[in-house]
Amino acid sequence: AVSEMLAEIMLMGISDAYEPEILTTSAVESFLSHHPRDENVLLVTRAAENLALLQEQLSLASAVNIGNCSRKEASSYVFKGIGVGQTLYFSEKDVEVLDDLSSKGIKTVFQQMPTDKEVQWQQIKEGLKRIE
Repeated sequence: AVSEMLAEIMLMGISDAYEPEILTTSAVESFLSHHPRDENVLLVTRAAENLALLQEQLSLASAVNIGNCSRKEASSYVFKGIGVGQTLYFSEKDVEVLDDLSSKGIKTVFQQMPTDKEVQWQQIKEGLKRIE
């Protein structure tokens, strides 16, 4: 993370059940190679498009859970109505990556809070609206 304060913010919502580490995208592959394949690993990224860099590792995942997708300069699509007032934003690259995961049979769900209903990527995709 760029600063200690940003690191604290990023770790704030992660359960104490985990041993969180903040890694650069390039360090994730090495990190995953040192963990047993049967071990649960929680990866948090700020953009769905970052998942493209982890295709090989994600093929071993039972599911990918997308929580918050904030608006970015590259956002082309919006979806409203998941969770409590949640609005999700997607770039063209995000959509491409999520489609690819789905086509490979990787369960891709959206759920920001444990009490929120799990929603599948296909349902989100069908409800996307282009940002004008």
